[in-house]
Amino acid sequence: MAHHGSANSSTVPFLELVRPDWAVVSVGMFNTFGHPSAEVMERLRRFSGRVARTDVDGALLLSTDGVSLRRLEWR
Repeated sequence: MAHHGSANSSTVPFLELVRPDWAVVSVGMFNTFGHPSAEVMERLRRFSGRVARTDVDGALLLSTDGVSLRRLEWR
């Protein structure tokens, strides 16, 4: 998602249009900017099938065959 899930990213009209299967928020743990915004995270929960955050979930490994996307467990 745009700009680490900051408050002005991923608007409702955008999410209504794209309806993502996955929303990945790349954000550092203990960042001083307050990312991701709680409001944006709520929007993502409403409009996305799955939400992953690098500060919570760690590094993400995703695989696609050009049609579907899946998360691979690699730990």
